[in-house]
Amino acid sequence: MTEVLDNIYLNWTEKELPQKERTKHVHGLHPYLGKFVPQIPEIFLKLYFKEGDTILDPFMGSGTTLIEANILNMNSIGIDISKFNCLMVKVKTDKYNIERLKHETSDALSKLEVF
Repeated sequence: MTEVLDNIYLNWTEKELPQKERTKHVHGLHPYLGKFVPQIPEIFLKLYFKEGDTILDPFMGSGTTLIEANILNMNSIGIDISKFNCLMVKVKTDKYNIERLKHETSDALSKLEVF
């Protein structure tokens, strides 16, 4: 395993990994101290797990590992002491019906009164 880890490059510069890549998808939805760049769990998930595997993150924080697992078609379970973190991660990882969201949004907007 040490040999494998020796060949993994995790020392990116700002030019190699700009802010827009570090906050891709929903990773920039809210500030969170201690959050790591999504590329780190992505690399290790691809290296040690496969599609359909289940990932447990007992200290999920902002949900970076869970989000990356979902993107890679892996199941994910997260635990955190913070109710706020649990809510934010649920919002970030739930699967949404885009067509229904468009319809509901359009319906709500059509019912607004102009002031």
